Amino acid sequence: MAESIAEWDFGAKEDVRRDGWPDSWTRRTGPEYPKFVPIAIHQNARSDDDLAGIESFRRFSSQMYVSWQQRKWPWQVIPEKVPPAIDTFLERTILNPYLRIQMDGGSAEITSPLVPIDIQSMYFMTASIHSDSTDYEAGMKLRFLNSSRKVLFEMPSKTYSGKTAWNSASTDTQYPFRDDLAFVQVVFQVLPKSIKAYRGEFGLDAIRIFRTPRLTLSADKPLAYYRQGEEVVVRCTASGMNSDQSKIELLLVDHTGREVDSAKKNLVRHEPQQDRFVSKRESETKKGIKSYWDGSCEWRLTDLQPGYYEIRTQLSKGKAGVFKLDEQFVVLPEDIPRKSDSRFGWTMSTKGKDGLDAIDTSRLVEILRHGHVGRIKIPIWFDSFDPVSSKSAIERVDRIQMSGVGCVGVIASPPLSLQSKFARLIPNETGSALEDSLLVTTFLEPVMRPMCARISDFQIGWDHEIDFISNPRITQALISIKNLAGRYGQETQLIAARSPMLSAPPVTTIDRWQLYSTQPLTAVETESLIGKKGGTEKSSKVPWTSITPIHAQDYSLSVRVQDLVSRMVLSTKDPGTHGTTAWISNPADPEVGLLDIDGGPREMFLPFRSTTAALSGMRLIGSLPNRLFGENHLITNGDLAKLIVWSARPMHAQLYLGEDVSARDIWGRSVPVETLKTENGPEHRLAIDKWPIIIDGIDVRVARWRMGVGLQETRIDPLVGQTQEMKVRFANPLSVPVVGKVQVIAPFLMASDTTSGFEIEGNTSDVINVPIQIRPDANATAASVKLKFSIQGDKPVTFVVDQEMQVGTSDFEFEPRYEFDADDRLRLFIEVINHESNPLNFDCLLLIPDRARERTQIAGLKDRVTKLIVLENASDLIGKTLWLRCEQIATNRILNYRIEINR
Repeated sequence: MAESIAEWDFGAKEDVRRDGWPDSWTRRTGPEYPKFVPIAIHQNARSDDDLAGIESFRRFSSQMYVSWQQRKWPWQVIPEKVPPAIDTFLERTILNPYLRIQMDGGSAEITSPLVPIDIQSMYFMTASIHSDSTDYEAGMKLRFLNSSRKVLFEMPSKTYSGKTAWNSASTDTQYPFRDDLAFVQVVFQVLPKSIKAYRGEFGLDAIRIFRTPRLTLSADKPLAYYRQGEEVVVRCTASGMNSDQSKIELLLVDHTGREVDSAKKNLVRHEPQQDRFVSKRESETKKGIKSYWDGSCEWRLTDLQPGYYEIRTQLSKGKAGVFKLDEQFVVLPEDIPRKSDSRFGWTMSTKGKDGLDAIDTSRLVEILRHGHVGRIKIPIWFDSFDPVSSKSAIERVDRIQMSGVGCVGVIASPPLSLQSKFARLIPNETGSALEDSLLVTTFLEPVMRPMCARISDFQIGWDHEIDFISNPRITQALISIKNLAGRYGQETQLIAARSPMLSAPPVTTIDRWQLYSTQPLTAVETESLIGKKGGTEKSSKVPWTSITPIHAQDYSLSVRVQDLVSRMVLSTKDPGTHGTTAWISNPADPEVGLLDIDGGPREMFLPFRSTTAALSGMRLIGSLPNRLFGENHLITNGDLAKLIVWSARPMHAQLYLGEDVSARDIWGRSVPVETLKTENGPEHRLAIDKWPIIIDGIDVRVARWRMGVGLQETRIDPLVGQTQEMKVRFANPLSVPVVGKVQVIAPFLMASDTTSGFEIEGNTSDVINVPIQIRPDANATAASVKLKFSIQGDKPVTFVVDQEMQVGTSDFEFEPRYEFDADDRLRLFIEVINHESNPLNFDCLLLIPDRARERTQIAGLKDRVTKLIVLENASDLIGKTLWLRCEQIATNRILNYRIEINR
């Protein structure tokens, strides 16, 4: 469907004057773009002899070509000019000309002539770029201009540097529709990577500008938020179609990229239109009028599960490949009521950063409600001399807060209408505006008067502005703002951003700090830094933190979701009324992936929404000590409890959770929970994978008991025939005493299960000693141990906690290993290390399937020794298990090692 509308190969037809410069191209000149940098058409045949030979062949070929066309003998013809076909043949086979730039300091930029375009089509460019410099980088741009030759925007290609062969460069085809487009122009730039850049060579060739039909995808709801059960109508429109192809393939995928549905739809043609779709270039150079057409189709989607979806389609670019188009939407769970939490908010960045400041208030309120956002930071500095601006800013705050979303007023750069008053102002830099304290007080007082009646928190500067707050030149302005806040409001506080890597600067006017890092911190990094720096805070108020998702270009979606959930859960750890508030900065940044530029949902929207709904009114109290349950976080409000869980590898967890348990994943989809009747009482079984699951109905008593259970010692001496005590920790989180018993179940470790009773007072912990005996054949490895607790009371409860017990002793260490040799022999090495001062003696037997046993002894071991046992016909042992049984002489210690033989 793509057609070429302009091309440059830097051959004869682009250099009619034969001066080595492409016709109608221009170069930029100036202090940074010196004229002495050589830019010219270069041919591969470089020597004078080569060029003379080629010219002679060119004349001869021209004479033969013309004589053949005129049906004459060659000596009867004298060509007036070289036929274009001959030059084309030579250029493609021998000369291969291209535009060469030989850098000698500075920069270089060249531009093509203007190419007329129409507004109903899309345009992209391809080219070949050669690089031979590590000090410079080169790239293309397709520049779009209006009829007045004013540049509207540019679409860049990838840049190239280093010593590379010819690379194919191209620009994207996706850009917003504009009705004032008139021309495109190719721009080639070579820019230094540092001030030390000096020499370098670059080549440019095979430039093509392509026209392709414009496709748009849109959902029938402007913000693309749907409720479960609602029909989703996707509309695809095409304009500038230039072929009979009228079928569009549409694909529906979920958050994993898995295909959910697909369809082939015929475009229904609209009224044919001519002239309007024809460029000036086409109408002037071609006879007649070339006709394009436009059309549309609809795809209706029903019965979709909750989740994040993308609609995808693509059109062929011909040899240039394909360009893709996608549209995102979410289906929200029907049975989750709106729950916002003031501990989680969004920061509307400066206009142009993420575009949210340009969204009208009604639409913004709808986005916040759909997202379960608890608070939002918005700019409040309006021009009090402009009644419209003043009214709009105040009404915006009122409407947002009436919807249940709290506002934090951001005092950053003054509005555009006032910026000329500030002599030292640097655009988008708050610190420069605050250096003139008199102007700040003058223009902020009429702002703070109405805002302090509505807002109690004011942040100085945006989240990313972490450097200016220690500037002594703004101290007076901060004092003035603090006084204004105290005069017009009660219990107001000033907030400012700082790096979490550093301690808080000594600024007494700041009541609370917003921690912000230019590189988003993971959950582990956040917790570590808060722990290190929290103790140095002079303010008693816990710092606000950042939960901005880690960047899409660096991490997979599952890792980003897990990290976001971890940091949000961590933010609920402080139960105080001034607990941590966590913020997402720039939610519409493509690397953040929460919203698109128009406020529609992106891939991280549902994970945030589901998590903030789950955490509303809850706080983190810990994790369950279940090694078979993956990463988990227990949250509760005292009476109710939930569990948020995921696992790096797919698994099935089985344990008792509560009487009425349900689960859904982070995308809002129901997760099956199977209730099983087992010998350990009722248990629940569910599949866990990399996507977090939120489990409701957790029995908070059992969950707290689980958290207080563990083994006091995780190693047991391999003393056969002797009774030892397994020490089990148990904490009673209730205020009343509990009575019960604990049964130790470990069939691979013990000859039989053992039970001990206990009685523990309320809000105390104790150690329960359970007598056990080790099996004589127990492996000297980590053994699975189940601790089955039965709690008596009005509602008896039984639950099991999985633990691990290591069979062995710290007195000595065995390490068996093996290898195959070239003679088909198995060489078994038994390395023994004595960690005590007394010498050790061992009698070891190696039991081999279908063979006689082998025996070796170790006597008087003081340090370490390695014993070797060699077994013939090693191939016969592959897939079998050897049993090494070592008994410490004069003791009851027996260590068993089962060794599986694999090649």
